[in-house]
Amino acid sequence: MIRWFEQLYRDDFVRNNPRSCMKIVKSKKIYKKRVTVIALASNPENLFDIIRSRELSFGYYKKKDLYILGLAKNRKSAIRLLKELVNDVWYQDEFAPRRYFSTDRFVTGQALVKQWKRGKK
Repeated sequence: MIRWFEQLYRDDFVRNNPRSCMKIVKSKKIYKKRVTVIALASNPENLFDIIRSRELSFGYYKKKDLYILGLAKNRKSAIRLLKELVNDVWYQDEFAPRRYFSTDRFVTGQALVKQWKRGKK
């Protein structure tokens, strides 16, 4: 199942096309248009994974719960978002990204879209 961070990090491209980018991620089809996903790491030794949307159609990801922190148009933009994300965690009381991005702060795609409609960024 795909869960989305309640304050999803997005670059300008995704901010302008949020629904179509979410559709690309959720779809089992491989689209020509691609996005890059920043997710909580599947390996406990790592903090985050950067995944191309095309890879999400692989069986491995279909069997796993995926916690998405951010969406970007490409890898370069995803790395910029990742810097912003780490920077946000850095200025907390302690540097504990796994605690800051705990799974209870993730919502369904529908809940996220409703949040955007109400004007919460």
